[in-house]
Amino acid sequence: MKLTDIGMLIVSSPRSNAYLQALIRKKLYPSHIIFMEKEHNRLSPGQISPKIISDLKKESDISSFFDVDVSITDLINEHNISYEICPSQDINGSEILNIVQNRPEKYFIYSGIGGVILKENILSCGKKFLHIHSGSVPDYKGSTTIYYSILNEDRCFASAFFLEKLIDNGPLIKMKEYPRPRNGRLIDYIYDAHIRSDLLSEVIEDYTRRGEFMFQQKHEKKDETYYIIHPVLKHIAILSCNR
Repeated sequence: MKLTDIGMLIVSSPRSNAYLQALIRKKLYPSHIIFMEKEHNRLSPGQISPKIISDLKKESDISSFFDVDVSITDLINEHNISYEICPSQDINGSEILNIVQNRPEKYFIYSGIGGVILKENILSCGKKFLHIHSGSVPDYKGSTTIYYSILNEDRCFASAFFLEKLIDNGPLIKMKEYPRPRNGRLIDYIYDAHIRSDLLSEVIEDYTRRGEFMFQQKHEKKDETYYIIHPVLKHIAILSCNR
């Protein structure tokens, strides 16, 4: 099924790859993909080097999550998905803004560079940006929340919502709980992308069935915002998965 009013705005990353593969598995094809291609050879945040992939394959069977060897452009071409390459990765820049504004799609699945916050100019351009966050909101807002939930609750979460000016504060569409991975080294590049893509495919499938996004009622809870986890705490979380 072609998702006529849903596009994707992505960079080359495991998360984008997992998103696209999860949708294709359910025969849900975005109307158009805006591929923010890198302009240099340096890896951007969230991207993965061949060396890391090779090491992870030696440690665990990662084939059950998604195929890390297939390229995003190969997937796009294989399934005849409309796309264009924008050489800029600046989501808040005029180049991407002009492309997005001129597209007919109402919604865009967003998978940009990790840690980059969308600003007012792109958020107010008349489109809605669907984000999958690896934490339950409002309990785990902010950065690297998957590690904090493993430390605090020995489990993981993913939440789907539309981005707004306040961080991780958009109307909640769906939240799902996941077990912690058996190998903590998979979290950053494999497991985080896997749980996000799993929830994304469910949310889009629900949308195609209902014809609209359904929002959950907000519960009055004290918001908790987390920041990039300390390396020692991150290492403890990784070891806790391996026990």
